[in-house]
Amino acid sequence: VTTLPTPALPPTYAAVATTATGPAAQADFHAQLSQIQADRDGLQLQLGKAQQEKEGLLRQLGTAQQDRDQLQRQVATVQGEKQAQVTALLQRVEAVETGAAKDNQDLLRTLLAAQNKTAELEAKLAQSQQAPQASP
Repeated sequence: VTTLPTPALPPTYAAVATTATGPAAQADFHAQLSQIQADRDGLQLQLGKAQQEKEGLLRQLGTAQQDRDQLQRQVATVQGEKQAQVTALLQRVEAVETGAAKDNQDLLRTLLAAQNKTAELEAKLAQSQQAPQASP
């Protein structure tokens, strides 16, 4: 059998316990001891309440962390959606620009061909005006 050491009394109570003689001193000692025990019980009650409050706060913290994580996921989802929309818009703009550039090249080819044809017709007209015309 193991015996646990008896906790030491604070010096003022230890002095009363060791020097107390007679019924009045013992009554005073027991009153002080009862007050110490009542104080201890009160402190234990406060400790229990504090531990319950701590557990409540830890639960709130856990909930807050879960809420934060959920919000971060939602933000990431929205950012991904917005990025996809921006990417789609950029692809459309690029397609329009590419189409416009192709159309521009086609128009330049058509214009060049028209200029060449005009020059050719002007040359024929100039030739026909220089050629001697037969008189009737």
